Amino acid sequence: MTEQQDFDDLYAEARERLLLQAYALTGDLRASRGAVRETFVSAWQHWRQATRGSDPEAWVRPRAWALAHRRHTTHVWHREKSLDPGVRRTLEALSSLSWTQRRVLVLVHLAAVSLPDAARELGLTVDAFTSELQRSTAAVALAAEVPSSHVPIMLRGLEPALEGVRWSRAARLRRAGTTRRRTAVVVGVGLVAAAVVVSGVVVDDPDGARPRLDRALTGVSTAGAGAGVEGSADGSSTSAADAVALVDDDMLAADDLEGVVAGKGWKVLETDHNVDGDGLVLPCQQTRYADEDVQDALVRTLRSAGSGAERLTATQMTEESADALAARASYTLWSQWVSGCTDTRTQLLAVRDVAGVGDQAFQVVLRDWSSPTTTEVVQVARTGRYLTVVALERRGTATGSLPAAARTLSSAVSGLCGLVGAGACGGSPTLTETDPVPVAEVPTMLVDADLPPVTGVSADWAGSETDTKVATNPAATRCDETSFSGRYRGVRFTDTATRTFLIPDATKLPVEFGLTETVGALPVARAKALVTHVAARMSSCSDRDPGTKVRVVRTRTDGADQVSVWRVTVEVTARKSVVYDMALVRHGGALAQVGFVPAGRRTFADGAFTALAERALARLRAGVEAG
Repeated sequence: MTEQQDFDDLYAEARERLLLQAYALTGDLRASRGAVRETFVSAWQHWRQATRGSDPEAWVRPRAWALAHRRHTTHVWHREKSLDPGVRRTLEALSSLSWTQRRVLVLVHLAAVSLPDAARELGLTVDAFTSELQRSTAAVALAAEVPSSHVPIMLRGLEPALEGVRWSRAARLRRAGTTRRRTAVVVGVGLVAAAVVVSGVVVDDPDGARPRLDRALTGVSTAGAGAGVEGSADGSSTSAADAVALVDDDMLAADDLEGVVAGKGWKVLETDHNVDGDGLVLPCQQTRYADEDVQDALVRTLRSAGSGAERLTATQMTEESADALAARASYTLWSQWVSGCTDTRTQLLAVRDVAGVGDQAFQVVLRDWSSPTTTEVVQVARTGRYLTVVALERRGTATGSLPAAARTLSSAVSGLCGLVGAGACGGSPTLTETDPVPVAEVPTMLVDADLPPVTGVSADWAGSETDTKVATNPAATRCDETSFSGRYRGVRFTDTATRTFLIPDATKLPVEFGLTETVGALPVARAKALVTHVAARMSSCSDRDPGTKVRVVRTRTDGADQVSVWRVTVEVTARKSVVYDMALVRHGGALAQVGFVPAGRRTFADGAFTALAERALARLRAGVEAG
């Protein structure tokens, strides 16, 4: 019998047994399946070592367990609403044990290992192992409220939860293992060459040039032998040769959404490789794949039952890149896409970092003001060389629970972190509000996606070309007359720019309608003084011009940040008045002034301009901090 056949037979015979064991230890089916698959890749890579003893499964088993333990999500079964109650009770009981106690039970009841061999595998004496077995059996029986004799039956009762698991072909695992074996040989040759050079032995090549290590390895991957299994945390040591095909089981299932986010009766509608049409299946997406050299990709659409606002749609897109650096670039590109979203009538409402999920993750809330209005929560995460995007869409203006949405992203990452080249798994997400990444031509400025809709207008905002030679400040009012050109108290403004936003397709708006922003920078002390000066000018405006009324809408100071918002009403005639909204924001020495001139009922909703002023501060801050 050949080595390949020996491996294939072991894989066929042991994989489900090992999966059951890993599942009993962790309660995380996805992490367990990925760990078993990855350990078999490692087994073929080190096949001679794995078969040195009489039982290759004894070599695979502890490695699969350890990998599943590192990658599992704690108490993941709490989110699996359709899980059999008996399985849930068993997992809850097992979770009360220590890692050693769980391994003791699994070795005895699910691995069929003799007592001396089991004790040796855990590094315990037979007496110590026996004591742990008695204590762990009693603890599980007590937690599950069953007799101790029933514990082996409970463990076997986990098997139905594994039904339907799909496995990679043995040949695919052997190819991945062979690639790593060859890579390890290349690295070994390089180390020998380095040792020869260090020891002073010199060999000349036929061209008369002295051999160099970098020349010897040109064009050959120098990834570590254990790449993607027990290598770097973000999987950066893997190469494109380690690519594995994404399968349906790597994607979110209906059970991952049921009972976690709103909506009931979730179903998978379709799963494909996103090769039809233009490939733009997610909000703000600008190209079919973020990675133009993508190795593999899958898109899955799920939908809840119901209609109207009760029905939600979830879309997940996962890309596999050649390495973690390429996936990181895709992650950055997605952050730019959503921060400067160019979708029709789509507004960026909020951006949050998501900690505890994969290697990197963020969440944004978008609103598409087209009819019917929809709210979209778009979440992006990276684990090693895998990028996954999960978008939840519903009609109306309700966002739903954002922490619950983040838990679906965590589930999506957990479905990938067992793959070759993956990094951190999904854990308990923590959301922190943050600034959108800079995307404007001048990084400190607003973009179209920041602007709220105008009542009664169904067309898009459009920004003008940015003018970096600011001669006048169109954002200023007649009350403050702030200038961003020349000098202020003897110091010249720097980094100045101005831009105007209009709605060109709305033909019935008056020419004065529009929004303008002007930015600039001064030393911090001068910038503070300018804000104080403008506030004083606004406060005294009614005294200087009795036909003008000024109302303070908001003023706040928080460390290096200041926000001031005013509404100015100018009486033109006895029957006509003109209204202006104006904001001045500061971050350190950076300043931005925003002015909005509505047209009667064609204006923003209450509070929208104040929210826009806060966004102007966020853009200013992000642009300054990005350098």
